[in-house]
Parts: sequence; C-alpha cells; structure tokens
Amino acid sequence: MTLRFIKLDNQQLDKFTELIKLFEVIFGMKDFSKLNRNHIQQLLVKTGFIVYVAENDEQIIGGLTAYLLDQYYSTQPIAFIYDIAVKEEFQRQGVGKKLIAHLSEHCKSIGIEEMFVLADLEDENAIEFYRSTMGQESSVVNFNYYLK
Repeated sequence: MTLRFIKLDNQQLDKFTELIKLFEVIFGMKDFSKLNRNHIQQLLVKTGFIVYVAENDEQIIGGLTAYLLDQYYSTQPIAFIYDIAVKEEFQRQGVGKKLIAHLSEHCKSIGIEEMFVLADLEDENAIEFYRSTMGQESSVVNFNYYLK
C-alpha cells in the first residue's frame, strides 16, 4: 500500500468531489454527491475549511473535512472535524488515525490549540475509533434544530 495524504486546495475540485462520493457510500446517503460544484469550489477557497484526502495508488481511499470556528474565549479558532471516512477495505489499517494526525499537525502549525469531533452514541465503531486516537472523551447531548 502506497499511501499519500494531501491537504486539498482550490485547484483540486475533482479530488474533493471524489471524497464526497466516498462519504455518500460510507454514510449511506442518497443524492449527497449532487451538490453544486460552484458551492463546493467556494468551500475550497475558504481558509476556515480544511480537506485532507488519503490516496492509495492515486485513488481516494479516505478523507476528512474540518471547519475552523472562531471563539470568543480565545483569539485562536477551534477545529471541528465535520466528516471523516475511509473505504471499508482500508479501515483498521491506520488511515483514519493518520488523517487526524495530519489535520492535527496542520492545526498546530497555524496556532490552533484544540480540535473536536462528534459521534453518535449508537455508532460504536466511530466511538471506538475516536478513543483509539487519544482524544479526550466528554459526554454531551447534541440538539439539532431543523429549520426546513
């Protein structure tokens, strides 16, 4: 396995689109990949949006997206890992951990001191994975307000 980890920039729309298709498969979402290409391109331009992909022989096998959120407690933003996924055949081989490590190193290099991610209580695999990455676990209840 020849792995390469890449932080995407605004010139890599096709790689981001391929990652979104991977998210659609892994998360069991329908029509997720029919997002507006202009919108996706604009996300890649924003400094507060980060995308890392993992490639094996130039094929996207995993990736993550994160948002930088401004705080009022600190002058430094906090990083929120929004999505992370790895193709099933590459899971449990350290790809997800390396994606988080690359994001962590990038965040440290720009002065960010904290990252966080949410996991559904029912998603035991995700919780087991995040525990293995040495993040500090805290119990919270998330409330969603669907406005549409």
